[in-house]
Amino acid sequence: MMDALNLINHLKEPLHDEDQLLTWSQYNTSPLVPSSLIPHRHIHVLQEAILTYVAPAWADNFANHGRTDILTQFFCPDAFSFSFAIAGQVARLAYSTILSQHPLTDFSIFVLQKLTNEYPFDRIHEIIFGSPSSHSSPKAQTQWEDYLRNVCMVPNRVANALSLKKNIPVVFAPREYFVRLVERFQVLVLRLSGNLVDPQICQPIATSITKFAHIGLFLPEPEDERKPSFFAAILPLVRQHDSPIYFQTWRTIFNEIPSTSTLTSVLTSAFFYLNKVDDTDPSDEVRWKVKQDALLLHALFGSLAPASSNTIWDVVIAIFQKRSWHSSTGRIVVSWAALSNSVEDLVFVLEDIWAFPEHIKRSFLIITLTFLVALSNCEDRKAVAQKLGLSPKFISAVGMYLKHMDASVRLCGMLAAEVVAHSCMRKLEFGGWEGEDEARVWARGVRLLLGKRDADAQEPEGLTDTLPAGREADEDPIQIGHSSNESFRSNSYSDDDTAIEQEPTLVAGKKKIARPVYLLQLGEMLRGPVGMEQETPEVEADKMDVALASAAELIRRKEGFGSEIEDNAENLCFIFIALQDKFELSQFEENRQAAVNALVVCCPELAAPTLIQEFFNNQYSVAQRYVILNGLVVGARELAGFELSPDAAIFPSKLLPPNVHKEISDAERNNAASPLLTQLTRQALSDTRDRPAGSVVRQRLLHLPSFLCVPLINRFWAFLRDEQTRERRTNHLSGRGQYRGAGSGLVLNPVVLERFLQTLAVLVHAAQNAPEWLSVISPESLQLAVAIGAKPVSMLSSRETEGDEEEEGKEAAVLTASLELALIVLEGSLEVDGGRVLSLENTELLIGTKEWAELVFRRLEDGARLPGVGGRYEERLRQAVAGLLLKISSVESRWRRSIVEIR
Repeated sequence: MMDALNLINHLKEPLHDEDQLLTWSQYNTSPLVPSSLIPHRHIHVLQEAILTYVAPAWADNFANHGRTDILTQFFCPDAFSFSFAIAGQVARLAYSTILSQHPLTDFSIFVLQKLTNEYPFDRIHEIIFGSPSSHSSPKAQTQWEDYLRNVCMVPNRVANALSLKKNIPVVFAPREYFVRLVERFQVLVLRLSGNLVDPQICQPIATSITKFAHIGLFLPEPEDERKPSFFAAILPLVRQHDSPIYFQTWRTIFNEIPSTSTLTSVLTSAFFYLNKVDDTDPSDEVRWKVKQDALLLHALFGSLAPASSNTIWDVVIAIFQKRSWHSSTGRIVVSWAALSNSVEDLVFVLEDIWAFPEHIKRSFLIITLTFLVALSNCEDRKAVAQKLGLSPKFISAVGMYLKHMDASVRLCGMLAAEVVAHSCMRKLEFGGWEGEDEARVWARGVRLLLGKRDADAQEPEGLTDTLPAGREADEDPIQIGHSSNESFRSNSYSDDDTAIEQEPTLVAGKKKIARPVYLLQLGEMLRGPVGMEQETPEVEADKMDVALASAAELIRRKEGFGSEIEDNAENLCFIFIALQDKFELSQFEENRQAAVNALVVCCPELAAPTLIQEFFNNQYSVAQRYVILNGLVVGARELAGFELSPDAAIFPSKLLPPNVHKEISDAERNNAASPLLTQLTRQALSDTRDRPAGSVVRQRLLHLPSFLCVPLINRFWAFLRDEQTRERRTNHLSGRGQYRGAGSGLVLNPVVLERFLQTLAVLVHAAQNAPEWLSVISPESLQLAVAIGAKPVSMLSSRETEGDEEEEGKEAAVLTASLELALIVLEGSLEVDGGRVLSLENTELLIGTKEWAELVFRRLEDGARLPGVGGRYEERLRQAVAGLLLKISSVESRWRRSIVEIR
């Protein structure tokens, strides 16, 4: 008998012959002590030993003698062991063990092929969630997420390992691999539908949908027909079923998807793979196909109604607003709404889109068609048309259509006006509908289409089912070929991508800008032409717009796939910080900020230090420094697992004019730290806690002190030293010869310094669970808060602020932010260890903080008016200093007897 550790150690040693290995594996002459083998602890190590020490030397020998199964049994147990629970755990752990190798060996690829065939998607799900209590187990959820990550990266890893040999097994070609994965997904759904549908049971399946969306299986419209697609593979299988419980399972799965953006990608992709029909064909056959697809959507996603809890309605409307759908999809969605008795609500939503001035500028025939089809599907068509006819929005929009320079756009307005008038039993004839140009032929087709409702269609006699009965009938619904997952296109879809394809009037003179696929392309598009390259301002603006719109999502998709994000993170940080909105693009600031946030989250070890270093360079404006600080704040909160932003309070500017409201709202959105710090301060004063939303990976917590908090503090001290030295060197000069470290736009300026302190406070709170928090982050940040709050950071600051009320207000803001930072540190110390480390190992710092807070408190109580106190700062200042003194008192009351007297 031997224990598991002895066996592993023997395997790591050189084996002299084959019989020695067979003695431990096949013949089992020295069986393991049962209690010595702990699966989750030893199987991974055993597999790693075989891959590293045994397989490289003996795999070929075993293969020549037909004994490869002796080694593969430790990764992919055979059919005789399949029924044992431990066999499934061995197979699940094998994915992590094999994929941790760099690069994969031939033996590893062979084992992955066996795992793919013998332990498919549904089997691994059964292994992990086999027991009734496993669905509520965090351990099972973590195992499932690890498996999803591993199983989705297999084709890429195999392709990278065999890139020079060009003999990739067919099973690992993306088309075959993901089609098989999706088919087994459908088998899992079918198995789950045999029981009562429980949302908790369906939650892991919804997690799978989210993962599939991240790797690009839900493309809105594949730009390459060889790319794999979820619905291309699964819809033919779904159409074969008619069980209510089966479709109820699908509805529950889609309802458990937490992300609206993921659900948008799913629905957009589903729309693309529905039946493609002529959008104005009024034949009974086409109407029947439209109704069948509407019934399918109703069965898969549920009712399409504007209920408060119905996310599907909001997603469909968002897709309509983006116009990222095929022309025949409008008829299908209208029929879906008709089956849900919500078509009248859809009419008025489409009216808003149709009458929107920006839409009218580049009118899309598809919106007009869907709007009129929805009107014709209303049960009380006349009443709805009368509301439209009296709507100022509709009347104004008709006038804008009629003034348009494009004849096809004018025809859209004329057609809508006539249809609404006729539906109200009013007479309105513009005339001029004769002719064979494309727009007039389309308009006459729309009139014929509005005569009936697609939702009332009956199956025509003699019509054969055009849908495939199985895989054989639809062998290749869409060519899905060999491609790397990293080249999958972004799930987002802009207005112009379908506009040029669907609108003949927009094709001439329009150059389509392709989205970046790689981060290097993203940087080149944002940087603009270099050297002798020449581009028109229009093309350069379009490139920047497309790049910014897809930047954040592209960065997040590259996380964990190779080293691409590490190779480009620093360069992208420089580009995004220095980027200027010279073309006045819409959503410029939002898209840039989202990209910087994504860089901090996906590559904190490179992006965060780069941003911190650039923050202290004097070449940037205040707005650019705010982008850096906002990125650090949002990234830290996301890495720590907190909610990204607190609930926004209702702001009284709702009573202000729209332009003033927008200006104030934009200013508030540009400050990610201030509202978060206000919330954290309020929680500290009320003894409530803001904890992470779930369990946080230890590695992510280590990112916070290593790459955000500590570098930010250290860089500030170095910067402050250099600035004060520079001031002293020019102190003997006068006028402009004197250097002012707290000048306008610089880091030590009160406006920027306040934001810096607020940012540091949020970072310190986010890193509270990190191992280094008590010994490093807590005392270092507290020392910085006391130093800034108690002493001037600039030698000339007092002279600059004399007689300047605005600058005095900013000085009060710095004092308030310093006190709030100290309050966050004290609150965290009490929560983590009751203040032990701070009071016993940093006694002088604690006493100095107390003396500083008492001095500020006495001055406020004596009625002294500190510089800038008043307005919003007065209440915050009083709350912060009082709360800080209370927290210090709590620490001292616990550890007073243990504190060594130092004075």
